[in-house]
Amino acid sequence: MKLTKLTLVLVLCTAMIHGSFASGHVKHNDDKLNKTFIENPKQLPDYAYQNLLRQKPFWQKFLNQNGSWNVIFNESSAMPHRAFGKPISVGGSDAKSTAMNFMSSQLRDFSIPNADLVFSSTATGSKFFYVNFTQNYKGLEVLYSKVQIKMTHDFKVMQFGLDCYNNININTQATLGVSAAIQSATNNVPGVLNVVATPDLKVLPIPGFRQYNFKLVYEIVVENRDLESIPGRYYTLVDANNGAILYRSNQINHVAANTDINVTGTLHLTNPYDPSTIEPLKNMKIVESGNTDYTDDLGYLGLANTSATTATFSLEGRWVRVRTNNVTPSWTVNLSPGANAINIDGNTDIKQRTTYNAINTVHEYMKTKYPAFTGLDIPLTANVDVAGSCNAFYDGSSVNFFAAGGGCNATSLVADVCFHEYGHGINDKFYQSIGASFDNGAMGEGYADLWALGITGSPILGIGFFDNDPNGFVRRYDIDKKVYPQDLIGEVHADGEIIAGAFWDTHLNLGNLQQMMDLFKETFYAGITGPDGSEGGLFTDILLETLTVDDNDGDLTNGTPNYCAITSGFAIHGISLSAAAGISHTEVLQANAFAPIAVQATVSGLGSGSLVKAYYRIGNSGTWTLFNLVNTTGSNYEGTIPGQPNGTIVEYYMGIEDDCGTFLNIIPGGAADLNPNIPYYIMVGFDLLVFEDFDVFAGNWITGLPGDNATTGNWIIDVPIPSYVGTGLVQPDVQNTPGGIFVLSLEMQVVLQQVPATMTLMGA
Repeated sequence: MKLTKLTLVLVLCTAMIHGSFASGHVKHNDDKLNKTFIENPKQLPDYAYQNLLRQKPFWQKFLNQNGSWNVIFNESSAMPHRAFGKPISVGGSDAKSTAMNFMSSQLRDFSIPNADLVFSSTATGSKFFYVNFTQNYKGLEVLYSKVQIKMTHDFKVMQFGLDCYNNININTQATLGVSAAIQSATNNVPGVLNVVATPDLKVLPIPGFRQYNFKLVYEIVVENRDLESIPGRYYTLVDANNGAILYRSNQINHVAANTDINVTGTLHLTNPYDPSTIEPLKNMKIVESGNTDYTDDLGYLGLANTSATTATFSLEGRWVRVRTNNVTPSWTVNLSPGANAINIDGNTDIKQRTTYNAINTVHEYMKTKYPAFTGLDIPLTANVDVAGSCNAFYDGSSVNFFAAGGGCNATSLVADVCFHEYGHGINDKFYQSIGASFDNGAMGEGYADLWALGITGSPILGIGFFDNDPNGFVRRYDIDKKVYPQDLIGEVHADGEIIAGAFWDTHLNLGNLQQMMDLFKETFYAGITGPDGSEGGLFTDILLETLTVDDNDGDLTNGTPNYCAITSGFAIHGISLSAAAGISHTEVLQANAFAPIAVQATVSGLGSGSLVKAYYRIGNSGTWTLFNLVNTTGSNYEGTIPGQPNGTIVEYYMGIEDDCGTFLNIIPGGAADLNPNIPYYIMVGFDLLVFEDFDVFAGNWITGLPGDNATTGNWIIDVPIPSYVGTGLVQPDVQNTPGGIFVLSLEMQVVLQQVPATMTLMGA
């Protein structure tokens, strides 16, 4: 039976309910307007196909020239998405020329559309240069295209990615005009305030099964405010030929002197349930006699005046300007020579003061990580008591905190909500500084959480958010840890917990929070991003980048100083470099009675110290027995299951255990989970009488038999729809038979495996 729409709905609802409770009172906003062109956001690597692509002549030639490199292919384009290995000396006077020389000398067989590449930027991290190119097609920008050459500071290339396309063939003349595209973009969007349409057409690559489909699109931004007063800025891609909405994503991210002055204010350092304290107000703007000065870190400012004077105080400083109803508190103070203790409580409220202090705190923390970055060295506007409740957001130019109501305290009173929203600003402005844009919502939320966690050192974010629960919180990272792909639900806050959790657990493994944050902040230079729905690939890219940042010689093939701490932390959340190590296996379907059963696999990219492990059990006994696969020749591995009597059904699965003890590349995917996918099956002493692949003919199978009283749907033969249990596929998203299209669904296959020994039918 094909997985029905009803079944899919039940699976998704279960995931959403789990996500809500696992986050502890978290209020995830499932934005119904969001839409992605990524058909399968939970895509796992096809290890056999990855291995097949590694055998391509262009990659084998590259290996022959450059030795031990690893690669993760984009399975839709068959191009290396990330390739990395021992640094290669190329030659060049700077990073850009080195990258150009590398592509012309080392990548000339990769079918790169060099004539269509446009230099974008060179980002400079503490260890590496990142040279970036985008692609045009007949003068039109190809969205989400990126060719990146990464090299050490002595110009040795150690990583590259080729997210470009050599087979685009579309008409670049639009059928639809801009006005019609705007109409499509605004349909069913409540409270539209403004629309900005880019007249320049773009090309959108849409990934499919081992190919891309290309669409001509308009870029349109629709600004609105919904019925709950939550603002939206929806980046929308409209098909330029039929007006279909192909993509829509919300870009709003929803958490020795004579006159001495000492400025203080009463505020909450953490949240409204902790007692308020009187704190110095640093970096605060004071204007006296036309001169502007700022208080220091102790809230102190010394003026040269020897006589009485007046000064204008504002709740504005070097890094933040606080506003309520578009007004920044400002007042005049009479100053006398000598000491002037100024408490600002009478001119401001505690929400304003708490926000002012929190933004100063997060800005200064950010500067410890990026001292040379100046993109936020401005008084960023912080709006307090914005209409609405239970929310906060960053809109590209300000951070905004909702008033109390709806069961929530004013979000301006929760310091780490302020840290989180300012973190969105760091993500946004830093990416802009390296010529990139921060596009992925899940990454954005997870990365914003990390800026907050880096300051507080607590796995719990948002205590004080709710007005009836002093222990309530927004998210936490020490329990109910989110795992890719099963916990990916398409809601950016929930999905962001996967990548933020990976870094949090890396910090626990390292035993040093700031060491983790130093690794995290360096990943920004790579400009990793992508559309919503591409989280699986992006999370892997982030892991790879974290390892290269940790590395001390530019060569990942010999490991990194903290390799196990990092990979184990990410593995907890289902993120690994498993696609870089290929494992392919032809399932053993049947065996003779009492004869040892040989199980073989082909493995490539196996790291030093890694093992190929397999487990078997008899029937559904519940006890798995280990049997290792040992190397025979080249990349071939083999292990043996002891012979069994007639009528026995043997279950087995296999995978790679890396030298950190993490079990990866498990096939069938998810077979080792607590709620497992089905393993492989071997029938001992059974005779194969019929083989049906369901592509040529269906034999005597009848689908939708007249009079069938099935209540949950008829049996059908069709293109497979993917579904998941644990980290693996329950029903695959592709046909495994070479050249095949259709399959009998998973549920039917389970029934077939229970037929008598005299007649065994195997669905392909």
